Amino acid sequence: MTYHVTIFEAFDDAKSSWQVLEQHGDGYAFQTWAWSRNWFELVGKNRGIRPCIALVDDETGPLMLLPLAIEPRRLHNALVWLGDELADYHGPVLGKGWAASDAARDFSATWRDVCTALPSHDLVSFEKQPATIGEQPNPFVHLAALPTRPHPAQAYFATLGESLDEFLRSRRKARSLQSDRRKERKLAEHGRLEFVVAETPAQIAPLLKAMIEQKTRSYAALGVANLFDEPGCVEFITKMTVDHPDAVRLFGLTLDDEPIATLWGPVSRGRYYHLFPTYAHNELMTYSPGNILLKHAFGWCIDNGINTYDFTVGDEDYKQHWCQHQLRLFDADLGVTLRGKVFALLNRTRTGLKRFVKESPALFAVAKRARSLLGKIKTT
Repeated sequence: MTYHVTIFEAFDDAKSSWQVLEQHGDGYAFQTWAWSRNWFELVGKNRGIRPCIALVDDETGPLMLLPLAIEPRRLHNALVWLGDELADYHGPVLGKGWAASDAARDFSATWRDVCTALPSHDLVSFEKQPATIGEQPNPFVHLAALPTRPHPAQAYFATLGESLDEFLRSRRKARSLQSDRRKERKLAEHGRLEFVVAETPAQIAPLLKAMIEQKTRSYAALGVANLFDEPGCVEFITKMTVDHPDAVRLFGLTLDDEPIATLWGPVSRGRYYHLFPTYAHNELMTYSPGNILLKHAFGWCIDNGINTYDFTVGDEDYKQHWCQHQLRLFDADLGVTLRGKVFALLNRTRTGLKRFVKESPALFAVAKRARSLLGKIKTT
């Protein structure tokens, strides 16, 4: 059965096919129409990014949608996935009939057809591509024309089950659970302790403000770039929270109405994404308010039919502690022009060094100490 490739430069033109695939196919929250469009309007457009959304369909309907864009970079332009740093996973949205289609059977030929239809670019730069898209293999991970390499970090997710108590007992020792309950009781002695699911403007505004302040402080302490300094980032997070309440959940732990921990992330297809966890850096840290909030978030997810809790990208110990599953991620860089080949080599070298350092406990410990020290210097 013959397939067709169409390139859309406007989100509205792609909306109907995109949302069909969202409802009946496989994909992650970061590739939904609303997430991608709002990111472009509020963040991507500021950077001169041009959408080039590719749709592959046949007589049965849409088979695959690729939320792609051309990003102008210093001395070259790159073909990238939409969403950049505000998408922890990048990749296509796949229809349920994708695997049985002609387009899937010879994906190398399909990808050549897509590339022929795309605007010119120097470099293909694809990062954080998961090994699977929902239940289906990610065709880009095995594409010979675009060889992949492991991303420096992996992702982790947990299956929650039907009972919070059973999940906690499966992941925590009895002594640790007792300690957690004792900390929550002690914290409650300091005031009125509440778990808040932000739904009204009066609930959303103070929690978002606290989340940004707390996360900004954490970024500074770690010596890493502050994501909220990116033009449009705060506006994007605010818009998704206020205008798309079914697509995003903002949680808070408050003490006498003051936020001492927050958690923000998208929710889609029975999966919650643990994207921005924060807590106040004060004397209450000894009670682990972030862990208390996390426990309540687990409970809310179970009560609302959300069975997958996705901690997304990062090899932090606490993620591996809570999770039964790992999601492997892959990067790919391919130079199309001579200029692009130079930058592809630089990208591969950079990520290779990062992975080498992370896989060496001694080097990684030194790097973390140096980054933390730099963060302290910046905040003094």
